[in-house]
Amino acid sequence: MNSIALVFGLICTAFWQSPQTPAEAPVQEPVLRVYDLADLVNAQKMASPAPENSSETKQENLAAETQIWGERILQHIPEGLGKDPEIVPMTHNQFVVNANQRQHDWIAAFFQAQRRHPAILLESVFLQGARQALPDHLENGWRMLTAQEIDAYEKRWRESWKGDLLMAPHLLIANGGQAVLETMQSVSVVRDWQFMDTEPGPTTLLIPILEQVEEGLRLDCEVLGLPGGTIHLELEFLHQRLQRPLQVQKRHLRLANGASQTVEQAEPVVLQATLESTFQLPLGQGLLFVTELADQPGQSMAVLVKVLDPAVQAEANTRKGDSKKP
Repeated sequence: MNSIALVFGLICTAFWQSPQTPAEAPVQEPVLRVYDLADLVNAQKMASPAPENSSETKQENLAAETQIWGERILQHIPEGLGKDPEIVPMTHNQFVVNANQRQHDWIAAFFQAQRRHPAILLESVFLQGARQALPDHLENGWRMLTAQEIDAYEKRWRESWKGDLLMAPHLLIANGGQAVLETMQSVSVVRDWQFMDTEPGPTTLLIPILEQVEEGLRLDCEVLGLPGGTIHLELEFLHQRLQRPLQVQKRHLRLANGASQTVEQAEPVVLQATLESTFQLPLGQGLLFVTELADQPGQSMAVLVKVLDPAVQAEANTRKGDSKKP
């Protein structure tokens, strides 16, 4: 009933507009239109399934998925098209939109972009090596690259790279979905000591108190296709590691029997390089992030992320393979 009442209110809003005076600029009249999102809702559900122990009902989950698409429209629709459209969910895979014609054209193009590119391919490369082998003049440690610049850098690295290739993962992400790549591993360090009395004896033992410190790489990506072949990319990158050699502090502890013992405990320093930002990239272009390694003078790490159309990339790989055949 609430949805019906809201739709009735939108109809009244659409057809009962205040008269326009001659001095006013032309304003497009709002139009009501129903959008069916069954295929997009199902794709989103497959990309991000609800937890098995979720207390929400199936109907609530479906309504939430429909609401997500409405929020995406409001987030990305250009401001120059007019005030925000009104969006009211009707069922678990439909909503009605009260908007002017230009906004409806953009919304139609938005959904067409989702259906044209059901998945986005992110190819990434993680390199570590001499700073002079990496690109200079990076604004705030990162820059966007055209397809031609990406090809030039990759060719340069293939032919003359002297450093380490840490990893080169490819992530296939559902349009509107999220993916996380993580290579974190825990390192145990001794942070303190405690006494423990044992039997027979009595004997006093020194037991180390350990702390787990994580180091490694994490890449968190979220992609969304926009009209015109542009991809909205939300990127969080973290490179975390222990500074080596570890800083060590020596302590002299006195046991219950009067004896003393010298022990060592670590004072770990955790180094981090982070990037958290939002970008809009045309398909085929990429992002390069470079950070210096504080404990290794002259050494840097570079992360290259490319945003690709999986179908176009598969065709390009096929052509490359055919060209190598005798």
